[in-house]
Amino acid sequence: MRAAVRALVAAAAAAAVAAPAVVSTSTAAWREDEWTHGLTATSSLRCGQDDGFTATSAGRFLSGSLLGTNLDPVAALQGVRLVRAADGALTVTPPTAIDPGSPAPTATRLNPLTASALSVVGLDLTGLGVGLPVGSAGALNQYAQVSGYGTAAGAAGLVSDSGGVQVTPTTPSSALPGPAYVSLGTLLPTITNLADAQLRVGAVASSARLDGCADLRALLWGEGTATGAVRSYGVADVGLRTSSPVLGQLVQAVNATVGTVQTNLGTLGGSTGPIATAIRTGLLGQLGAGLSLAPLSGTVTVTTPDVAAAVAPLLTAPLTDGVVTLNLSSGVIEVDLDALLGYAPGALSSQPPNTQVVLNAAVLNPLLTRVGALLDTWTGQVVQAILTAVRSATVTVDLTTTVAASATVLGTPTTVNVAGVRVQLTAPVGAILDSAAGTAVPPTATVSVTATGLTGTLVNTVLGVLGLSLSSITGALNGSGATLLGLVAPVLRTALVVPVTTLGTTLATLSGTLVTALSSLVTVLPSVVSLMLNVQPDRPGAPPGEPYTPGTATSTPEYRVTALRLGLARYTSSADVAHLRFATSTAGPVSAP
Repeated sequence: MRAAVRALVAAAAAAAVAAPAVVSTSTAAWREDEWTHGLTATSSLRCGQDDGFTATSAGRFLSGSLLGTNLDPVAALQGVRLVRAADGALTVTPPTAIDPGSPAPTATRLNPLTASALSVVGLDLTGLGVGLPVGSAGALNQYAQVSGYGTAAGAAGLVSDSGGVQVTPTTPSSALPGPAYVSLGTLLPTITNLADAQLRVGAVASSARLDGCADLRALLWGEGTATGAVRSYGVADVGLRTSSPVLGQLVQAVNATVGTVQTNLGTLGGSTGPIATAIRTGLLGQLGAGLSLAPLSGTVTVTTPDVAAAVAPLLTAPLTDGVVTLNLSSGVIEVDLDALLGYAPGALSSQPPNTQVVLNAAVLNPLLTRVGALLDTWTGQVVQAILTAVRSATVTVDLTTTVAASATVLGTPTTVNVAGVRVQLTAPVGAILDSAAGTAVPPTATVSVTATGLTGTLVNTVLGVLGLSLSSITGALNGSGATLLGLVAPVLRTALVVPVTTLGTTLATLSGTLVTALSSLVTVLPSVVSLMLNVQPDRPGAPPGEPYTPGTATSTPEYRVTALRLGLARYTSSADVAHLRFATSTAGPVSAP
């Protein structure tokens, strides 16, 4: 049949020259005159029947260069490549590739790549080997298939044994393996309060399939559009991870304040404690000169709520808005770059060929706003949780004392007890504070005054010298409850509220420190990282230097697709440090018999 086709080529050459040449937009590198002087319109290509085609296909998970070293020759990273000659001879690279079995004249090979093999290039990509969905053929599969009928297929990444892409816009997260992380530490400047930044690469996959016979027929005597090639890809997500000691400092600041407040709650009580001292001061303020108080006796208790338990959930639960996640326990900051950049869920897997993921200040600055908002909200929650706990504490007062009067009577200093006093109060800390602030009705503080019964001439004489009477003393003290509350409230505020207010200021300062550090990262990141999705070298906008085999007078081009291309450079220079291709698949060239 090959001789017949070649004869028809020669016979149709003149007619082909006169015919208008049409080239597919996906095959811009093909020379039109090659086609018009090569194969011409003929029904001799019987797709699905003729098996003398030559075909090439390949699948490779990772390729590119790192620090000037070409990764293609690295044996541990070798993909799988099949070349079928017209006579059916098959060249398999590597020879150890697995043959899952296919009916002749089709040949299929698999070369699954273990994640540990990626350590040879110094990249921490082992995460791609964990968390595989049940029944998965492997996170790093590499697949190639060719047929004498002119078909070819390649696949790489999270693909099935049949080369099917398992990363789609609708794939649930539970069905995807864990992400890989590429360290950016050596490329970035030292940023105070930030540890090593890493780029997160979620599960990736690509597939290229070609019906070479249909492709050739369409380009020869169809409308000039390539109908036999289908390329697909999938990228689960792209993110950024870094860590900061500031997150730990936030937790430490909270714990320190909780400890202070908890201790203060325990020291407020007692007949000589701060509350009792304030009450004694208030009572003395109601007495005139010459009157004194005996030491207080009785009890002052303040219940001690578990402040640490009240705030504990806020110190362990990650802070997230669905785009940015701050893990206070580990200090890790995770950013879903795809969500931050405005990609809808699954949209990374449905972009046009050669889509540049734009990283610049305009799209990255919202990260700072999000982090600031998360920390502001969290700070408010922490402060409120502590205040709610301390406000729920109950103050119970039951104190007694004796009022004594002292004067000089007939030249002799004389002191007599004139009245007994009892102060009683039971109220939540919150009620006492609110009443002092004028935002609530004051709780009742009872002051009871009882004459001692010593009403003889001596008592009257002493009080008379002082210009006082028992009724005046009783009247002054019986109305002093509100005054006493006004003196207790500042004690509670100083011990329980001021530390929390100071904590709020401390947390705000630390939050600002973290945002400043992230701002430095955002500033340099665009000069260090470049990302491109759905890379197809034969389509407009492809990065320069991407390998590609164009079509010839007798063969289709190579249809190549890379799910994700990552470019890395040092912030001090635009020179390429690495460009890594994740999940590259090729189908073709395919040549007619």
